[in-house]
Amino acid sequence: MSDVQLYPTPEYMEAFSRSEENGTDVREEIRRLRDNPQLSVRYGIVDEEQQVEAVMARWPQWRSPQQGKYLDEIIKGIKETMRKAVAEAMAAAPTKTTTEMPIKVPIPRSEELLDRIMEVLTPNRLPLLIAIDGADLSGKSSLASWLAWQLGMPAVQLDLYLTTGATIKWRTEELARVIAKRIDAQRPIIVEGVLIFDALDQIRRKADFLIFVAGGHLESSLAPQIAAYLSRQKPLERADFKIDGYRD
Repeated sequence: MSDVQLYPTPEYMEAFSRSEENGTDVREEIRRLRDNPQLSVRYGIVDEEQQVEAVMARWPQWRSPQQGKYLDEIIKGIKETMRKAVAEAMAAAPTKTTTEMPIKVPIPRSEELLDRIMEVLTPNRLPLLIAIDGADLSGKSSLASWLAWQLGMPAVQLDLYLTTGATIKWRTEELARVIAKRIDAQRPIIVEGVLIFDALDQIRRKADFLIFVAGGHLESSLAPQIAAYLSRQKPLERADFKIDGYRD
């Protein structure tokens, strides 16, 4: 059973220690915990079945002559006792006021794209510059991060090198230095961002594998610049792999 090493909780272990030290009935100690179920939550009970199984699995480690006469009786009632304690504790636990962040999943066809990239990288992991292009808010950064995780290589976001101002420009010296550090060391790298061909042209680099992510926020403030770029650089025609991203 996974994570069984976390159980029983320190509080349950303490119950058995106290019963041995002061000669009290171990059932009284269990009852004390049952009647104060918040202790169970405090000390890490997260799943009824897991806790029950873990307690029963670890029980022999604590058995002593004083406790032995109660063992059979307590084991018979352990599931009911533990389930009741957990149910009461969960009901009494404070309600979360914050909304949990939803877990993102890769956009459709990400696995297919991953296979293609692994093919072009070859088992030798060629020092390729993998570029991801597309409109803003299309999912480029999420895709780049997912690919970087799967492939074990860094992903560079062009947004981090943007200068201030309405026109899209980059701090090219810094961008060039980061990319050179990988490519010149014969290691692959992922670079993503809008107008990526313009950025690479300015640092005299070429994309070895281009991914174009369709979608995005088509009415953003960057839309005119992106439209002009699409007409000028034609990334859709030059893409090695096209994938549908997020749409507004």
